[in-house]
Amino acid sequence: MANPDIPNGFVPTPLSRVRPYEVLVGYGTAIYPGDVTDALTDGSVGVAAAAATTINGSSMDYSAASTANTIGVADDPQQEFVAQDDASATPVQADVFENADHVATTGDTTLLQSRHEIAISTAVNTTGGFMLTQLIKNPDLSIGVNAVWRCLCNEHVFHTGKTTTSS
Repeated sequence: MANPDIPNGFVPTPLSRVRPYEVLVGYGTAIYPGDVTDALTDGSVGVAAAAATTINGSSMDYSAASTANTIGVADDPQQEFVAQDDASATPVQADVFENADHVATTGDTTLLQSRHEIAISTAVNTTGGFMLTQLIKNPDLSIGVNAVWRCLCNEHVFHTGKTTTSS
């Protein structure tokens, strides 16, 4: 049976910590629950680009574009996440312990839910935003396109240092 294509972002599991972060009024992109977030130079957070190296976690809240807000972010550097791969390659068991970036797609405006996914075609043993730690298997999920993975953030701002992305 093929895996369903239902991206819902990077879901913290089990949730270890949530901290409040500011989103500034000048930030012109909506943030959805499950979006990978980035530490910005102005001290706020935004949506992390695919190759971001200053990831600070996963948003727990929705924030409309260009609206000042405070959002909760699952920001523990050891936080585990569950996310679907983007079907850009066919994953294999050997992808466990490989590193991959994420795909930063626009969220679902009806469900107010993230559509961020693991960019499985970027799975390599060098650098990447997330380490794939386990392939989730159950009667409804299997290895193959749109697989669901447990992962850890490799490029967490608390590990990589103060370098931040411009706001």
